[in-house]
Amino acid sequence: MAEVDSAMLNDGLENVARILCDDTVVVATYDGMGVGEDATGAASSQHDLIGAETHYNGAGDVTNAYEASYKATWVSTFLYADLATHVFEELVICESAANHLNKCLCRFTYDAITLGVGETISFTVKCTMSQGA
Repeated sequence: MAEVDSAMLNDGLENVARILCDDTVVVATYDGMGVGEDATGAASSQHDLIGAETHYNGAGDVTNAYEASYKATWVSTFLYADLATHVFEELVICESAANHLNKCLCRFTYDAITLGVGETISFTVKCTMSQGA
């Protein structure tokens, strides 16, 4: 599996700025991950997964933590039955399984992965903050 494309989403960047300012509009941190079956390239203007088939894991199924050196990490496992086609091509980091519309931090696309019966796939996403040059 190779990553094809990725983008920080405008909605996510706005939410991060609001979190930094303790803005009351923000109701949650990012503790969800979602997968779908659309390979459309990632763009900052997108809001969520694009695929007709999507599945979201929430806080109980996603491990997220500050790792070190300005790095946040999310890990989650998805099942064969999570998508009817069993083809995984996109992933987002979102506020939660229930609250993802217009609330995603970033979107990734990757080479299609087709799971067989009983198979699972785990994704690890690392986001490192850095200063521009």
